[in-house]
Amino acid sequence: MNFFDKLYLIRKRVLNGRNGIFLLVTVLLCSLLLFCLSVYIIMDDYINDSILKSDKARSLHVTVSTDDFSKIDNIDHVVVNVPYKNTSYLSNSDESHRQYIKIIPLLEEVKIINGREIRNDNELICPDNFYPRSVYDEVDEDLFIKGTDVLERKYIVTNLNNLEEKKEFVVVGTYDNFKNFQEMNVCYMRRSVYELMQVDRWVTMSAYDADGNLIDEEYDSFKGNLVRVDNVLNKEEVKNKLIDLGYNVVEMEKTDVDQLKLYMNVPLFVGIIIVIVTINVLISYIKKKVFYQQKRIGLLKALGYSKKEIINLEVMENLLIVVGALLIVSGLYLGIFSYLQKKFFVLLLLEGFIVKIPIGVISIYYLLVLLGFGLLTKIIVNRLLNKEEIRILRGD
Repeated sequence: MNFFDKLYLIRKRVLNGRNGIFLLVTVLLCSLLLFCLSVYIIMDDYINDSILKSDKARSLHVTVSTDDFSKIDNIDHVVVNVPYKNTSYLSNSDESHRQYIKIIPLLEEVKIINGREIRNDNELICPDNFYPRSVYDEVDEDLFIKGTDVLERKYIVTNLNNLEEKKEFVVVGTYDNFKNFQEMNVCYMRRSVYELMQVDRWVTMSAYDADGNLIDEEYDSFKGNLVRVDNVLNKEEVKNKLIDLGYNVVEMEKTDVDQLKLYMNVPLFVGIIIVIVTINVLISYIKKKVFYQQKRIGLLKALGYSKKEIINLEVMENLLIVVGALLIVSGLYLGIFSYLQKKFFVLLLLEGFIVKIPIGVISIYYLLVLLGFGLLTKIIVNRLLNKEEIRILRGD
């Protein structure tokens, strides 16, 4: 049987009602399984590529009545121990657009992508994908600045210890903010300059009456040190040692990695159930499909077609339907992903986490689906062809 003969026989049957149902069932089950797989991969990336490398998640705010922070340097896993200063925000620049840039001290080495590292007191390094606006406002994609376009931009920073003093800073390098989970509007300046220009961390203390009305408000400095550990997984150990030494400790960002990993089991568990259901549904459906076609299969066998040719014919028919189903699934997936990208994922992007389509994993998944469908069809048709022609024709 040549290729055109196979194509003619398949074309006559591929669009019948039963194959239409087969197509819809395949689209539904493959979509659900792909959704579970994607959620699991995104959560895994979020934990391993963002949370575990996050500067905030690795940081602790430490206070003590004696203001003696020297013991902290002797604790294992501590990589940063500096006075905790107020964070600086810029809302002015040399451009007509309103800027909103967060300035923090450079406490650890960051990987430079374009330009160079800081060498002078009036220099900044900013994200290679730079969004100099508030990450909580409506996102305007036209305001993103990327790569070398970030370099040489100038910004004015006010000295909070002397509000009359303003200094001009120039961007000399860009860093990969996705590696340390920093927002896309965060720039670094030299630590020694930062400490001269910033005041102690301050807090607002408010008093309210029984009806919830504000009756008094005071501002007070919030002295202490910023302590950063080498890895989020070591944060709890360092925190307990600090408490044992008499320090008061507040986590900059609470992260329960074990709890997050536990949540990852949900899509994994649902995916396993879907796989089991899918295999059972497909086996049942392919068996019924072959049963309704066994007279035609018996006729082909009686006419002299080889066992291999008949099996290949049935496999090709089912794989054509599966390929069509996967194309529909891909369209649905891309449509939903694009919608979520604009509505939700862009917010994660601004905060330093990029959600990517797992193309490699999806390709392997599609390949396994095709192999699975082909193998099931081959096994079921092979069992049918082991019968005598007369039994097949009678439908026994």
